[in-house]
Amino acid sequence: MFRIVMSQNEEYEEAIKLIVNGCRRFSVSVEAIEIEILKNTSFKDTDVVFFLTNNQRVGRFAAELSLRGIEVINGKYLVGNRAKSYAQRRARFAGVMGPRFMSGIDLQRLETTKYVSELGFPLYVKSERHEGGVFRAENVTELGRVIAGLDPSLGWYMETAVDAPDRRLEKLYWVAGSCFGRDKQKTPRTDVIEAMDAIGGSLSFDVFSADFILSESDYWCIDVNSAPGLFGSETAREALIGFVQSRLTYRILRGQRVVHDGRVLRRSKSTALIQRQ
Repeated sequence: MFRIVMSQNEEYEEAIKLIVNGCRRFSVSVEAIEIEILKNTSFKDTDVVFFLTNNQRVGRFAAELSLRGIEVINGKYLVGNRAKSYAQRRARFAGVMGPRFMSGIDLQRLETTKYVSELGFPLYVKSERHEGGVFRAENVTELGRVIAGLDPSLGWYMETAVDAPDRRLEKLYWVAGSCFGRDKQKTPRTDVIEAMDAIGGSLSFDVFSADFILSESDYWCIDVNSAPGLFGSETAREALIGFVQSRLTYRILRGQRVVHDGRVLRRSKSTALIQRQ
């Protein structure tokens, strides 16, 4: 079964409805589960799990499921409980262009002049978790006000604003090696598709979305999300469902050992997530 894990506090409800309806249209068995009850949920080793949530507990749950042989979409990335700036750093190492940024910021001991000299204004202060928010500061005074209102426990990084005069924002989706733009938009530019492929490969993603600022001749990747709702592309949702369907089929076939008369010697076993806190 395809198990979609969601969180009560996030705005993924509409995305999940679209994916679930698509699964049913293609006869893929699907169930949505709230992460708040995940520890008490039983899984089969033929299940495929997709964390459509940026909840801070995703890394721990993904690791426990993977240890039990359950396939987790984006599992290699999620088990490391990665921060957003990690994805940006790996993308840069893979040759993907983006704005300058600084991570590992201690808000309690922030030396403002250091960031002014290295990043310049305007700049953005971004949470290491998608649920934390993004704040723009035009000068030192605004930066001080932004910092005063932040929760240090979320983790934060700073990024130079890209204010190219002819800029536009574009969101792209990547599913199992294929890149998709939003429905009814032009085919993504070749250089941006190559950037998406580099991100997917360097971070071992099965599916992700990324936000780009585009100018006439350049691009800047400003965000990478391992839990994309795929709101904007029915084609990307269908690609996800096709990918899940292939993984479910593979796991069912792998889980069966058949002798010559057709009897199944071993079937899938059910397992519950370890209930320790």
